[in-house]
Amino acid sequence: MAACRTMLRKKRELMRTLLPESFQKSLAGYGMFAMLPISAKQVEALMERDVYFTLDGRINIAGIPLTKIAPMCERIQDILY
Repeated sequence: MAACRTMLRKKRELMRTLLPESFQKSLAGYGMFAMLPISAKQVEALMERDVYFTLDGRINIAGIPLTKIAPMCERIQDILY
């Protein structure tokens, strides 16, 4: 269990470094999921770029391979601006 907690913490820390300030509060938790501050329209734009989560912005952090965090965050940044 400690290894799982460590990996989740590592993924959240990486996402916090790669995403803007507006995401920091959403990623400050400890669980497997987070609610990102993005709209349904932005989620749909991400789906076109092969990034999938619920339309309300809920993302399963535990299900993302560590090596895919940076490309995912880059795609999120792309739809924000």
